[in-house]
Amino acid sequence: MTCSSPTIRLKKRGEFLAVAKGLRVPRRGFVLQAIKTTQATGTPRIGYTVTKKTGNSPQRNRIKRRLRAVVADLGKAHMHIGYDYVLIGRHAALSLPYERLLSDFMAGMKLAHDPDYKSPPPRFRKGQGGKQKSNRPSSGRKH
Repeated sequence: MTCSSPTIRLKKRGEFLAVAKGLRVPRRGFVLQAIKTTQATGTPRIGYTVTKKTGNSPQRNRIKRRLRAVVADLGKAHMHIGYDYVLIGRHAALSLPYERLLSDFMAGMKLAHDPDYKSPPPRFRKGQGGKQKSNRPSSGRKH
């Protein structure tokens, strides 16, 4: 079921955290997160985020503008009623052609609503969430 009404923006941290527990669809220029909600309005809501690792503030703002333009062009046709979405911008969104962002968004939405799609497992890097096991043997002394 697609959406014919305008979307509502996610603004609170708790809303973003709730969507993060849902489905993840990685694309070249962004990561799409989606979750089915039980809200009364049913109108799809969307949030945008770009981390500081992606670049300086003009670059981050440009990525967000490009992602908002993609949603403005294609969002109504592909977003479903009763879902919340978050687009996490990647640095590649700056250099990808706009048509590629559009096609990635359509493909990502198709996967997000496919009942057989499974999110890839999260990737942890050193220093990011979760405890990492070291392959080095313990020296036995305290630091």
